[in-house]
Amino acid sequence: MLAKLKLPASARDFDVHHDRGIDERYRFSFRLDRKDLNVFISDSALPPLESGLRAISKADAEAPEWPRSQLKQVTGVGDDRSGLVRKVVVDLSDPSVATVYVKSFRT
Repeated sequence: MLAKLKLPASARDFDVHHDRGIDERYRFSFRLDRKDLNVFISDSALPPLESGLRAISKADAEAPEWPRSQLKQVTGVGDDRSGLVRKVVVDLSDPSVATVYVKSFRT
């Protein structure tokens, strides 16, 4: 379980980046069937999604694996529980597939 996220069986097309500085950080993306999005959010114990790019900072958005300028219909959430930070952005522009972008690190 990466970043304590429970991925549904439809999760696919993973792209994972890991780096270590003061904190260990993971940035990754994957696609899942749109019908599985709400189950993914609830099973991963994330708060409800909010419209827009609130979950990612400008610095996050400039990383090449976060295509902020290409995201058209977006929802997201930020979560910080017990020192595990999880920022999730979901591209909903495809009616059948959700593309999920995650940044996760411990504080």
